[in-house]
Amino acid sequence: MAGVDVIVLTAAMKHVDICEYNPFEAVKTNSVGLQNVVDTYIRKCSADSTP
Repeated sequence: MAGVDVIVLTAAMKHVDICEYNPFEAVKTNSVGLQNVVDTYIRKCSADSTP
């Protein structure tokens, strides 16, 4: 990921009433979704630096 300085994650459940109605989906979307982005970035950086 040469040249990448910032990753902006815009996918999220942000309406409190919807998150309160379905908290498991909110956690899955907001927290697990972020973790997936981070994991993918780490794997990609690792693959790019391996000869």
